[in-house]
Amino acid sequence: MATSTHHFTKEINSLRAKVRDIEAERLADHNREREAQAADAARRRRLDGTLKQLQEDVRATRCRCAGHDADAREQLELAVRDKEQAERRAERAEAQVEELLGLVAVAVELGVIRSGSLRLLRESSW
Repeated sequence: MATSTHHFTKEINSLRAKVRDIEAERLADHNREREAQAADAARRRRLDGTLKQLQEDVRATRCRCAGHDADAREQLELAVRDKEQAERRAERAEAQVEELLGLVAVAVELGVIRSGSLRLLRESSW
């Protein structure tokens, strides 16, 4: 019986050693899991910070673009007004040219009539 007790004691000690090894392994796994969770949390914080920065950049870019868009619209409106004014000036100038051409035609006709009248007067005086 002594050998059997000794054998059981040995087996119990061996099993206890295995239990200690398993517990140590479980503790190491637990520690690795906590480290992984801490690393994940740190990564999430960094990503959250990066995301917030990118969101701020997008907002700022949208504001700048909105400002540029408003400037572009204003410049387009000014260009359209300038074009319309130029068209009106061109129409007025064209009307003035037509009027002057009419006056020139009248002046030419008067000149022809005068020269014809003068010639008739000269011919009748001679």
